[in-house]
Amino acid sequence: MPKPQTRTPAKERKKSPQQEENTIEVIAGLTDIKDSLEALLDLKYLIQEFPTIIEATKKCKQVKTKEEKVMIVLNSLLGV
Repeated sequence: MPKPQTRTPAKERKKSPQQEENTIEVIAGLTDIKDSLEALLDLKYLIQEFPTIIEATKKCKQVKTKEEKVMIVLNSLLGV
């Protein structure tokens, strides 16, 4: 009767340097995705809290000076 083969648990298996490098790249990629998702959630919150900010952004594209842009954004946030 043949002996049943036993598998080494994944935690105990040795990883090659290439596998370790790939794992590090995947983890870094997931971290980037998580950071991007958090930024999008922050942006969603801001748009929900201040819906006039989108209109202010459109107006800011039409003006040249930084002072005018600041006034447009402040006025939109204050509801003026």
